[in-house]
Amino acid sequence: MNQVGSTQTSETTRFRQDIQLLRAIAILFVVLNHIDLGFLSVPAGYRGVDVFFVVSGFVIMSSILRQESKGQSFSLLNFFRRRAQRLYPAFLVVIIGVSLFRL
Repeated sequence: MNQVGSTQTSETTRFRQDIQLLRAIAILFVVLNHIDLGFLSVPAGYRGVDVFFVVSGFVIMSSILRQESKGQSFSLLNFFRRRAQRLYPAFLVVIIGVSLFRL
């Protein structure tokens, strides 16, 4: 059964819209802190970074605890492998884009 604010995407992964909203707000604070609008000052950039790290830690720890509650052992190597597979494509796009922009 689905809870309010979340949807079930698979048996092992649960997408939570409330967590994604917190991440989006945190990123918005950081971006607004870096934009020099002159008339609008958003001094909450560091708080945005803090919130983003806390939310990410919550998501990672929830994943680890969910895995262990199913009787599976936690492997740091597998954890980093999954993170790399998820983040590496975006990393390559950014590096290539920035490299092309600098030419």
